[in-house]
Amino acid sequence: MNEEIKDSKFPATPLLHSMLGECYWHYYQNNRYRFYNRTQTANFDNADIHTWDLRTIMEKTTSEYELSLRDVADLKKTKPNIFSAVISNAEKDEK
Repeated sequence: MNEEIKDSKFPATPLLHSMLGECYWHYYQNNRYRFYNRTQTANFDNADIHTWDLRTIMEKTTSEYELSLRDVADLKKTKPNIFSAVISNAEKDEK
């Protein structure tokens, strides 16, 4: 997903940052027990989420969410229908 973000352009970029933040958050939630007793790591492979400590995963998650909201003015001008492929409509989904 990081490679996708590098090559993306607005309005896809904020969406991808949000999705990556969500992926990090879900990874943390599913592996929370591993992070509680893990000490802060040094000299680790920053690209490998399996080596991250609690502080790193929280910083990465927060950073991705913040990056998804960086271009607030442009986001406010964006029509939501361009995201219809990735937005779930609860009313339609229930039918």
